[in-house]
Amino acid sequence: MDEKRPRRARRTDPVVRAYGVGEVEKLTGISRITLHVWDRNAFVRPSLSPGGKGTGNRRKYSFSDVVALRVIKRLRGEGVPIRALKKVAQYLKEREGVENPFAERVLAMSGSDVVMVSPEEVISVLEKPGQYLLLLNLNLEDEAKVLRAEISESVA
Repeated sequence: MDEKRPRRARRTDPVVRAYGVGEVEKLTGISRITLHVWDRNAFVRPSLSPGGKGTGNRRKYSFSDVVALRVIKRLRGEGVPIRALKKVAQYLKEREGVENPFAERVLAMSGSDVVMVSPEEVISVLEKPGQYLLLLNLNLEDEAKVLRAEISESVA
């Protein structure tokens, strides 16, 4: 009666599981050497299992880390240098109090600037840190109500 039971495939929620360097390399397109360098330089550190000296350790990245790395990869693809991205990370950590700014804030490119975008504001992060950019927020429903009220008053 030594029948072996078939192993069940483990289905883990991608948001709560850990990702090794090889998986992160495949998911982000960032080489494992670059990941190791960024870890050693404290630019992007794996949050689940911090790295150490050398390349033989077992770095474990969270889903949020992978998201941040993909954002960094896209910004790098748009021509933003690593030095500038380090400034962006430092600024957002200080201003916003976040641990993983590239995964916790919506960032966009505006010319050569990196900006943080929220429903209330657009802020320069790289070229003029902290400067608010014009954000025209129109609520069409409110505009329609105001217009109806004005039309009603003018007719009466």
